[in-house]
Amino acid sequence: MKNRLGLDLATWHILTTSFPPYRGGLGFHSFHLGECLASRGHKVYVWSAFDPRAKDKIRRHHLRRKVEHHRISDVWNKESFSVAADQISELGGYLLVQYRPLAFLGSSSAELVAFLKRLRTPSLKVGLMIHRVLEDADVIHGSLKPHEPFTVWHSVWWPIKQLMLTSQILSHADFVFVTSSRVGALLRYLPYWCSPKLQTMPVSSPVAHQAQGQQVANLRAAFLGDCSLIVGTYSSFKEPEVLDVLSKVMVSLLREHRSWLWLGFGRYSNAYFRFLAGAHPDISERMLSAGELDHEALSAHIGLCDVMFQPYYQGINTQRASAMVVLDHAKPLVTSFGKHTEKIWQSSGAVWLCRWNHCQQYKEAIEQLADGGGAMLGQRGKSLYEQSFSWKKTLTVLEDAVGILESERSS
Repeated sequence: MKNRLGLDLATWHILTTSFPPYRGGLGFHSFHLGECLASRGHKVYVWSAFDPRAKDKIRRHHLRRKVEHHRISDVWNKESFSVAADQISELGGYLLVQYRPLAFLGSSSAELVAFLKRLRTPSLKVGLMIHRVLEDADVIHGSLKPHEPFTVWHSVWWPIKQLMLTSQILSHADFVFVTSSRVGALLRYLPYWCSPKLQTMPVSSPVAHQAQGQQVANLRAAFLGDCSLIVGTYSSFKEPEVLDVLSKVMVSLLREHRSWLWLGFGRYSNAYFRFLAGAHPDISERMLSAGELDHEALSAHIGLCDVMFQPYYQGINTQRASAMVVLDHAKPLVTSFGKHTEKIWQSSGAVWLCRWNHCQQYKEAIEQLADGGGAMLGQRGKSLYEQSFSWKKTLTVLEDAVGILESERSS
């Protein structure tokens, strides 16, 4: 059977450690990937394991589900993997595992390998979407129990363990996607690797760009007032290094430009802006936050802003979903480059790159965009997004991979 685009319809399974409304990048990526596949006519099943009692990790999210979601258990373990394997095997098709080492470093790591080995059958093809090969030390440290210190053993053994696990799961995959060229480069150093399997899969914007002229106009009337320019920041507002840079640039620019306004939105934005308002009462009226927004409201707030400023610790990269949201909305983006920044950002000229922690460069970039050229930069960002990162590009990569597998099977 084929869909209206002439593509063969298939059954897709997405295995993830989280799924909305539970917080987590893998979960939201799984949700939107499943929705896009379903919109092309494919049958999509999502298999997840997370604890819904973790109230602090639940967010409001309005779901319009086209996928069939199965929450197997509170955690991925031998029993939950067995249940999922039975049902997936019966349905057949293609399995895509959302993978990063931290999600499976416990006792579930061996069970994941056994699960993938069991599902290597003629009726099912196994794919991996690898977001990380090595977790940063601070991520590992944050996963430890409160009473457990971060020791030399962790700094040496955990990276080795991550590499061993990644190498094992690769041996059971029919096709492999990476969400960053940096991740792909690391994979080539593993003991097991077969380069023809590797393809780069973009991380697309989880927030659809919606034409909301009236809503944006209403927000502008409410927020703008006597201000001439709105600078926006969409972030989780929780990384100390980023907050330090953001506060220095924001305070300096608002004091120099009395007709400017700064708008922040995202998780913890309200708490962060309350703190800044108390520390700088002279400009507090021009530092506003909207909190964590649903996708429709978030799209409207980004549409309200004239310039977006989003510094990233260790630099912007292709895995930054918040950057993809800005690019999709054709807004000029001032950001940072660092060791995680891929060449595409420098060669494309789609964003304004500044050295990390160089506040004067950030200020000058925002001021120049305020004087003109912002629309042109925003359009370059939109073009780059459509060519390299959009959901259309994602689906093309997936369906091309399936086409290659099917041609190999028939030959």
